[in-house]
Amino acid sequence: MATAEIGPRLRAVSKNRAEKVVYIKAEAGVSWGEFMELLDNVRPEVEIISLLTHQVERSSHGHLCLAPSCGDCARLRRLRGNWGDG
Repeated sequence: MATAEIGPRLRAVSKNRAEKVVYIKAEAGVSWGEFMELLDNVRPEVEIISLLTHQVERSSHGHLCLAPSCGDCARLRRLRGNWGDG
């Protein structure tokens, strides 16, 4: 997908979502200019842009979210465990 097509696609996909969050993980050969062009196309369509670095991915491994220290993960695990108890 061309970088210029990303903005309209994000608008279509996220128009009915309460939280407009995008996670970006660049490939090794991406130039700084290409990355900034991507951000320029993504920024107007979302509220939060999160960059996935190797450290973020490593720290989130085995968790339900990318912020394992947020506390919500433990609550989600408890809720998920209760879904089958009905």
